[in-house]
Amino acid sequence: MLPDEKNILLIGVGNAYRRDDGVGHFIVNQIKSRGYEHVAYLNLKAEGIDLIEHWKNFSTVILFDAVSCTEKPGTVFRFELPPDELPKNVFGCSTHAFNIADAIHLARALNQCPAKIVVFGIAGKDFETGQGLSQEVHSAALTVTDQVQQEIQHLVAQK
Repeated sequence: MLPDEKNILLIGVGNAYRRDDGVGHFIVNQIKSRGYEHVAYLNLKAEGIDLIEHWKNFSTVILFDAVSCTEKPGTVFRFELPPDELPKNVFGCSTHAFNIADAIHLARALNQCPAKIVVFGIAGKDFETGQGLSQEVHSAALTVTDQVQQEIQHLVAQK
C-alpha cells in the first residue's frame, strides 16, 4: 500500500546495534508482527530531520525512541501533540544530532506536522555497542507495545 492509503505511521528511531537505543525498532517490529491494515511502519537510524519527509502523508504518527536522562531505566514518557510539548529535559539530549523535539519544532514552523503526533520515550540504561535491550527497557517496551496496540485499535475504530 502507498503511504496515503494508510492513516497511521509508526516510527522507531534509534540504532539497534547500540543496545537500548534500539528500543524504538523493537517496539515497531513487535507491533508490525501483529499486522494492522491501516498502519505503516518505519525504523530510522538517521537524524530527526528525516522524520519530516517520512510523515508528510499521515494524519497520525506514533514515534518511539530511547532517551538518556536521569530517570530510572525503563521509565516511559508519553506525550501527545497537540496539546503537549516535548520537554527538553527528556528529549533535548539525544544520540541524534537533530532530535525529535527539533524535528517537530521545525515541522510546525514549515506547516508540515501531522494532525496528531504521539511520542514515546523510554529511559535507557545501556547504550554500548551490541544488540539486545536491558531487562528494564525490554519490560517497558512490552508494556508500551500493548498500550500502543490498544491506541491503534481505538484510532482505527474512529475512522
